[in-house]
Amino acid sequence: MNPRPSPSLVERPRSAHEIAGVLNRLLDEARFAPPGTDQLRDALVQIAARYGEIVTQCLNVSPDLHLEAFSELLPGLARPATAARVHVSFRRRKTARRGKPPDPRKPGPGPGADVYTPRGTSRR
Repeated sequence: MNPRPSPSLVERPRSAHEIAGVLNRLLDEARFAPPGTDQLRDALVQIAARYGEIVTQCLNVSPDLHLEAFSELLPGLARPATAARVHVSFRRRKTARRGKPPDPRKPGPGPGADVYTPRGTSRR
């Protein structure tokens, strides 16, 4: 539906292994038992790391899910965006109306340009 995915809420999602490393470092700084000495500590770290990985994945998927749910409420068929077409062309004259040559450094058609538009359209 959406050709471009929504931006991630967590820019650099971490795996459960990386989260476990962060948790172990924080527990070491708080002077808990080192990893491998307490089975309960190791199990809780692994559970918290896996839970953190799941929450991160769910957070990053939620913007796309909300966009899809919103787009289903809109009437009509979904189609990809296309560029607009404008039927106007510019052609620079060799000399301006006052006899001065056009300045090539100035952007835009300038005072010495002819502007062509489709029939039935007005120039403002």
